[in-house]
Parts: sequence; C-alpha cells; structure tokens
Amino acid sequence: MTVDSPRQRDLRRLIAGNSVSTLGNAVYLITVLLVLKSLSESAFLLGLFQFTVLLPGFLLSPIAGAIIDRMPRRTVIVVSDLFRGVLMVAAGFALFIPQMFTVQFILGVSLLAGIGHALFVPAALALVPSLVPPERLSAANGMRAVSTQIATLLGNAVGGGLFVLVGAPLVFVFNGLSFLFSGIAEMRIRTPGKPDAVGGHGLWRSAVEGLRAVALDQRLPLLLVSQAGLFVLTPFLLLSLPFVVIDELLMAESFVGLYFAIALAGGVAVFTLRRGADVARMLRRPTLEVAYIALGGAFVTLALIPNPLTIAFSALLAGASAAGVYLHVTTWIQTYTPSRLHGRVFALVEAASSLAAPISYLVAGALLDAVGSDGRWLLFCCVAAVSAVWAAVVAGATVSRKRSDERAAFVSEADG
Repeated sequence: MTVDSPRQRDLRRLIAGNSVSTLGNAVYLITVLLVLKSLSESAFLLGLFQFTVLLPGFLLSPIAGAIIDRMPRRTVIVVSDLFRGVLMVAAGFALFIPQMFTVQFILGVSLLAGIGHALFVPAALALVPSLVPPERLSAANGMRAVSTQIATLLGNAVGGGLFVLVGAPLVFVFNGLSFLFSGIAEMRIRTPGKPDAVGGHGLWRSAVEGLRAVALDQRLPLLLVSQAGLFVLTPFLLLSLPFVVIDELLMAESFVGLYFAIALAGGVAVFTLRRGADVARMLRRPTLEVAYIALGGAFVTLALIPNPLTIAFSALLAGASAAGVYLHVTTWIQTYTPSRLHGRVFALVEAASSLAAPISYLVAGALLDAVGSDGRWLLFCCVAAVSAVWAAVVAGATVSRKRSDERAAFVSEADG
C-alpha cells in the first residue's frame, strides 16, 4: 500500500474525523462528570451517567450489527456522527435555559448519544479491513487508536479548565460541532466498506447468525469476555479519581482530567510500540494475560500508596493494559473472522462491554459510597485479585486450546 493510495487517504479521513469528534466528546464527558458531582456529590450518580451512555450499546447491539453488515459501513458511520452532532448542539442551546439544567435532562441526552455510539464503533472497526491489506491491520488499528487516544488525552487534560472557563452549555455545543465536522470528513471516504452478501433473510435472522458464529468459535468467547472484563474492573479506578484527587489530596478539579490523560498516555505508548509488529506474531503473544496482571498491579499500587505520584503510575499502567487488550482483540477479529460477519461480531464485542460497564459503574459507585475512603484500599485489593484470577484463566484456556490443536493435528496426520 503506497502512501498516496486512495485507501490510505480514506484511512486518514476516517482517523481525522474520528479524532476531532473524540476530542469534543472527551471534553464533554469530563464536563458532565464535574456537573453531576457538583449537583449530587454521589459516586452512584456518576456511575448512573456511565450506565446511560453505554446501555444502548448492549440493547441495540444484535440489530446494530445486522444493520452494519447489510449497509455500506461508511453510511452508518456518517449518519451516526451527524445524529450526535445535531443532538449535542440542540442540547447545548437548551442548557442556556435554567429549567433545563437538570440531572434528568443531561442523562437523557447521554442516552440518546449512546445510540449513535452503538452504531459508530462496530461500523468503524468493520470498515478498517476495507481500507488496508491484512498485513497492515495492526498498524492501521494502532494509528487509529493512537489518534483517538491523543485526542481523548487532550480533551481530558483541558476538559476541566474549559468547563470552568465557558460553562457546560458551550461545551455541549462544541462537542456537537466536533461530531458534525467528523461526519462531513467521513463523507469523503470513497471506500464504502460494503460487506459481503448476508443472504435474503431479515435483520433478526442476521443477528442470530452472528450470535451463533461467536458461540461456535473456539476463541471469540474468551476474547469478548476479556474485553468486557476491562469494563468490569476499570470503573473502580475511574469513579474513585475525582474523590481521591479533590477530596482527599485537596488538588484542583483540573487534575482529574490530567490523571485521565495520563491513563490515555499509557494506551498511546502501547499502540505506538505495536504499530510495526508482525500481526501473526503479535496475536501469538500472551497479551491478555500480561495486560490483566498489569491492571492488578495498578490497583495494588493505588491501594497501598495513594499519593499524586502513585496515582499517575496506576493510571498509566491501567491505560497501557486496556490498550493491549483492545489491540489484540480487535486485530484478531479483523484477521480471523469473515468480513461479512465483522459488523455483528464487533457489535457483540460492544454489547459485552456495554453490558459489563453500566452494571459495573452502578455497582462500583454503590460500593465506593458504602466503604468510603477508609475501606477503599481493601476494595482495590479485591479488584486486583479478580484481575489476577482472570489472567490465570486466560492462560489456562490458551494452553488447553494449543494442546487440543496439537492433538487434532496429530490425529489428522495419523489418518493421512
């Protein structure tokens, strides 16, 4: 693939549009967290916000995946961004009315925005293999992930300050304009990413076919659970940060966004280091096991030595762990599953994450409120133990699968 090829230009358009909207959305998410904290001082409400953002990804995923696999993926991406752009701009202007500045209104807007997110994420992941040859999948995923991580990092770093400077309504408008820019940029993608034919049956049968394909695969269920597991564990860290930083360490609100940015910097480092990796070799490495062990280490460090420096270290380690799992899971699916199923498989990945995350945010918020600052360290140690157990489960499943493959190869050779 040459530098000036049409596919490369299409990939750059996807990355550019996604980066701008990610920047706006990161500022928006930090703003909403700070607004809800000021309105309620409740970790549970912060968890409820994350619940409303991610819930559509679970509820709509089977049908969303079938839609993505029956339509040009570029069309799904553009419509999703334009919808969120119009929604956020309208919500921003509505927030200038004092009566609209309520928890219920903000949660309602977040729920609607989650519909666009539920369609955009699997469609974008399904489109990438249409833009690059197989040997460049890891590099393309890394480029896209680095750009979005950097955009999120910048958004988190300035989000708190921008909220204080211009207020929540203008942040909503800014987020909407970023989505509109993204949709316009993605309109210029010439590769539609139209999937292979899925047959003449309807959306529901297409959705069932995707579920069956995942269930019968030897590796996909483990990958889905591993990806979803991140969304089970990381909410305990994310929901704790505002209270540890502001209430216990007595630091300014803007430092909350800075620590989120540090977590993303860990992800950027992993994506950058893996850009030139050989895809087949990368997928053979014990990435999932190492990532979960590192995530457990982040929680242990934060439990035992809570100070500004160790919070930064834990955030960096957690971000690197999440990036390692994401890159491994995404590249494996793009490499080893049929193109005609990509939309449905990635929608199921999003569904697994979207089911795990809302429940975990609610449970984590309630537990953090219940144990308070005195019991938080023990809760972090429990999360670290769960992370270590899952690393052991993945390692055991990998060894078992390799032995099964070796036995099957031996039997086949003997029969031959």
